[in-house]
Amino acid sequence: VAFYVPGVAPRQYNDSEKVDLYVNKLTSVLTQLPYGYYSLKFCPPAQRSQAVENLGQILRGDIIEQSPYEIKMNVNSSCQLLCSMDLTEAEKTRFREVIDEAYQVNWIVDNLPGATMLQEDQRYRTGFPVGLRVEPGTGSGPPLYYLHNHVRIHLRYHSDPSYPGKLIVGFEVTPLSYSSHVGSDGKPQCGSDGAYELSSPGPVVFTYDVVWTYSEVEWATRWDYYLKSGEMPVQIHWFSITTYLMLVLVLFGIVAVILARALRRDILYYNELSVEDAAEETGWKLVHADVFRRPPHARVLTVFVGTGAQLLGMAVVTILFAALGLLSPARRGVLLQAVLFLFTVMGGVGGFYHARFYKTLDGSDWKKGTLMTAFLFPGTCFVVFFVLNLFVWGEKSSGAV
Repeated sequence: VAFYVPGVAPRQYNDSEKVDLYVNKLTSVLTQLPYGYYSLKFCPPAQRSQAVENLGQILRGDIIEQSPYEIKMNVNSSCQLLCSMDLTEAEKTRFREVIDEAYQVNWIVDNLPGATMLQEDQRYRTGFPVGLRVEPGTGSGPPLYYLHNHVRIHLRYHSDPSYPGKLIVGFEVTPLSYSSHVGSDGKPQCGSDGAYELSSPGPVVFTYDVVWTYSEVEWATRWDYYLKSGEMPVQIHWFSITTYLMLVLVLFGIVAVILARALRRDILYYNELSVEDAAEETGWKLVHADVFRRPPHARVLTVFVGTGAQLLGMAVVTILFAALGLLSPARRGVLLQAVLFLFTVMGGVGGFYHARFYKTLDGSDWKKGTLMTAFLFPGTCFVVFFVLNLFVWGEKSSGAV
């Protein structure tokens, strides 16, 4: 089990101090195209500013921006008005499309992703759905689309006399759909008119609640709930494992017996031959020289060997750094950035193994092969990435570079 090295230093908040909520991309398990949060008609802040991103975040399609939500440490609030706006038919259609494709909204508070609680055993699922699709009960008519325009933000904090302030250790979001209206006093009436369906006339009102609770979870272990979120109860089928293991052992024994009998037959045959007859090679001895014969495309073979050594070195070092906790999930995009960096650094290892193997095969122009090792695999990946990026860019996805 790897130990954890904090990705960022803990930030301490005083009571009533402002806590920033950032919005990230919209993602879906049904498609690999992420979209920016404000590509939909959500309430924008007064001034939109984008957080500084690393190379890994850019390749992942992360777009972390400010949000208009006003949150203060340890200050609860209920039915706060975010904004009220009218949606055009095209904007409603776009909401229906992302609901059909099961897109999730991703928020961030104090570097923690917003999550929804799956079960009572405190298992998280990052993000929350944009809305909900409901089929009509009679089985006829178009489906109903309910927009999650109200969110209950549940934040957990931990405090200790050994340090001042409070640390945020949990961030949960409960999405709801309210068909609210704004009263004459400018305050919203949350849930007074049922749920908000996208075909409903009138403006859509975005509101939110903020709830703070104390938690015994310490800051250093606050990511444990997220890391365990993908773990499901596993039923080990011991009978199937034993059956397959016995089958492998039986097949291995059959192959070993066949090889032993073939070798014994050859040995007995060669022992009975005279010196003149033994000079003529037969059987498997006819192909023994082909094992060390130089292949017709030796350079291409050694290029693949060098690239394989480069990938292997990259994978080993990446796993080592991850085991040491240096690739923490708190550092978004750092894993992908580390993979690209280590692949570049391991280029020397790939060139060395190519040159050594090529010289073993009596190759002369090993420098040309070294250049092929440096450009063949990365160049192919770049061409594929460039073509795919054109399609992603055409879909106006945030994953486009």
